[in-house]
Amino acid sequence: MVILENKETGYAITSDLAGTVVCHGAGFSIVNYARVTWIRNAPQVIYWGDIDAPGLQFVSDLRGLGIAAHTILMNLATLERYRHLAVTGAGPARHELPNLKPPEQQLYAHLVQHAADHGTGLLLEQERIPWIHAYQELTDAIKPPAPPS
Repeated sequence: MVILENKETGYAITSDLAGTVVCHGAGFSIVNYARVTWIRNAPQVIYWGDIDAPGLQFVSDLRGLGIAAHTILMNLATLERYRHLAVTGAGPARHELPNLKPPEQQLYAHLVQHAADHGTGLLLEQERIPWIHAYQELTDAIKPPAPPS
């Protein structure tokens, strides 16, 4: 199960990813995904959203609703690698996002500091990340772990 924040990225997946369902859009209505039983019961949920305060809010909320989502490309290293593609975005609406993992918390702290320093948020839209890199990360995350030998 893959949840993508933006429909453009969902439309870019043109190859069959066996056993994978891709949902996209509805970032501000993330609660709706948590209402779908088969999403709640999926053995793996991968979430990839924009690198911005709302994108991290969405994943924190999703986890808070009981979906143990694993994020890809939502970390400070990705932002630093593609910083030249970032634009002005929404600033943080919350002081804390309790359901983020440490690399996501580090990114959120960076975004909060950027907003404090510059008076505006920072946004790296997922569809701006070069597809050759993003698709590899996505397919690597989807692959089931190798069975122990």
